[in-house]
Amino acid sequence: MWARIENGVVMERITYDPKLHPIGQWVECTEDVQDGWTYKRGKFAPPSIVIEEPVPAIPEEFRGLALDPDVIEEIKAGKKTLEAAIAERGPLEEPTPAEA
Repeated sequence: MWARIENGVVMERITYDPKLHPIGQWVECTEDVQDGWTYKRGKFAPPSIVIEEPVPAIPEEFRGLALDPDVIEEIKAGKKTLEAAIAERGPLEEPTPAEA
């Protein structure tokens, strides 16, 4: 079995001689290799699983203020005022025309 590698990732696999399919980098592989696996330094590996931490929902009354969730919790707990949090955050930059 052969795997076509593009940017270090298996894009497709074939069972016939890759000389008949000359486009791309072809590397011999075992049958357990799957599309999406990585290929680096002559070895295949399944893709890494990245588990992202869930982003806490921003309460509606704080949306658009660009405050960290921890700061919002301090405000809700009465440890900090909204005005103090905004002063600590500083002014927001206006988006450039390319970002808008």
